[in-house]
Amino acid sequence: TAFAVINTHNKSLTLAQLLEKFTHNPRKILNLPAVTMQTNQLANLTLFEDDNEFVFTEKHIFSKSKNTPFLGKTLKGKVLAIMNKDIFSAEGV
Repeated sequence: TAFAVINTHNKSLTLAQLLEKFTHNPRKILNLPAVTMQTNQLANLTLFEDDNEFVFTEKHIFSKSKNTPFLGKTLKGKVLAIMNKDIFSAEGV
């Protein structure tokens, strides 16, 4: 949800800058080492379409709380799949 909301309302950042805010900067703040991809190693990846528009509904919420100001809003930037080491989750994540 965070990526779609910010991507929808973003007026000043390039896609590369926006992705850096979500990926590299949190690791910098927490003083964590940069993540690298290596042959024969498990990876954390997110597949998304930055121009895919969708209406945000309760089916997009996987927490117990359904409180959000974004229900019924058209958002831009849909996550299609997430691969977290050996766990894979396709559309509807």
